[in-house]
Amino acid sequence: MDASERLAEELAARGLRVTQQRLQVLQALRQLDHPTAGELYDKLSEDIPNLSKKTVYSTLETLEEAELAVRLSVGDGAHRYEANTEPHSHAHCRACGRLEDLPHASTPAALPAGFTPERVFVMVQGTCRDCR
Repeated sequence: MDASERLAEELAARGLRVTQQRLQVLQALRQLDHPTAGELYDKLSEDIPNLSKKTVYSTLETLEEAELAVRLSVGDGAHRYEANTEPHSHAHCRACGRLEDLPHASTPAALPAGFTPERVFVMVQGTCRDCR
């Protein structure tokens, strides 16, 4: 089974209709490092000339709802996306914008009584080694 067939199976397992655009957006999302929707569009539009930005945005939203993608906000106004849905945290360089995965941080101990956590997102902001 090739990579495209595995992606198609993942989409179908989440109840999504398998389309060429969904396959290509998911594949590109897994290849790129925390891209913005615009960066995904730029990469994909080279091979898919009739692709629209609206299609990229709506596909990302669909993948996010199906828990095949995660949307990240680093405070610069642009959302970044990733296909890594496993628990993990991020380090964000405020100088160059680089975003790196970190091992998963544990659930904060001081949660309100009766609160059940579903996901924990930790974003560490600072300056990377190259920008220091």
